[in-house]
Amino acid sequence: MPDLGLSVSICILNRNQRVLLNACLVSCIAELEHSGISGEIIVVDNASDDGSAEMVATLFPAVRLIRNQKNKSFSSANNQAIRSSSGRYVLVLNNDTVVLPGSLRILADYLDAHPRVAAVGPKLLNPDGSMQQGYHRSFPRLAELALLLFALNRLWPGKILFERARRLNGALTEPTPIEQIGGCALMVRRQVLDSAGPFDESFHYWFEDVELCHRIQRNGWLVYYLPQARIVHHGGATFASMPAPEQLMLYIAGVLLYFKKQKGVFQFVVLKGMAILALLLRVVIAGLLSISPGAESRRRWSRKLTAYWRILRVTVSGNGLRMARL
Repeated sequence: MPDLGLSVSICILNRNQRVLLNACLVSCIAELEHSGISGEIIVVDNASDDGSAEMVATLFPAVRLIRNQKNKSFSSANNQAIRSSSGRYVLVLNNDTVVLPGSLRILADYLDAHPRVAAVGPKLLNPDGSMQQGYHRSFPRLAELALLLFALNRLWPGKILFERARRLNGALTEPTPIEQIGGCALMVRRQVLDSAGPFDESFHYWFEDVELCHRIQRNGWLVYYLPQARIVHHGGATFASMPAPEQLMLYIAGVLLYFKKQKGVFQFVVLKGMAILALLLRVVIAGLLSISPGAESRRRWSRKLTAYWRILRVTVSGNGLRMARL
């Protein structure tokens, strides 16, 4: 049951990021102490083998630690923390973040003052202090996804569509309604999670935060971007360690599942067709380059050919959606 005297539950998922997790916890504890906010911190460790769980237990005894014996999905593991939390507000926070002074108070105070707002997110900064782009934006559209799937977003015409994300993140200095807040730092009302539900565990590792924001707004609530709150985000520390083909597979599986659940049959079918065509094109290009004269080039493109062919097969068969649940 929620503890009405407890303001914020900070839920952090970790796998093999001991150093980053340490810095994140230090910042969270300092912020709770200096802001005067009553809160709790819950860490779900996803079967780390780098001593992360032992570090939390030894150095941060006040932090509630949940040890998983296997590497669960982002949505499933975060839901573990959410279900065990008791604050009025739940802050889902990546382990590769540092909460800057005053930010937690800004997020919580805004929810206190605006009862129609279900969720809020801060400005995200790179470690060098520059603005981090792309995490808070509009919901994905077919035209934008076509550019991404066919790798045309690097061309000048493609960049026009991505200005939508830059405008939402850029020079804004006041609270602004937004469609999507990145799951790396997302504060949500307990009341909303109880009524609309937490993360959809059909998703494995992408678009679960997008789907949650979509579901929240479909139920009549608002989502706001608060640029006065600031959190440093190292960005994709866990994801960057994955091979590129696995990243592509998870992306396609996630976006297809999101479109199937929230965008309707027509848009889902169109997106699946685009994904298949884009993957087929990659297979053809990789196949041609795999017979190039250089031995190293042949090996590199042969590996890519195998990977693209596998992703194409599971996407055509529909197993790509099931992969989002693995």
